[in-house]
Amino acid sequence: MKDLKNLKGAKTISKSEQQAIKGGTRQCNADGTCFGFYICIDGECVLSPF
Repeated sequence: MKDLKNLKGAKTISKSEQQAIKGGTRQCNADGTCFGFYICIDGECVLSPF
């Protein structure tokens, strides 16, 4: 944790700013597969429409 505080250029964000961050997408596995009912499109796992 001490190392994280010593990062140059890093900015501390408020609790409300943290809560406003939306999650990203899961990347496909190295072999181009995804878990469950997800398929790999352009390197990202998206829910299969089928």
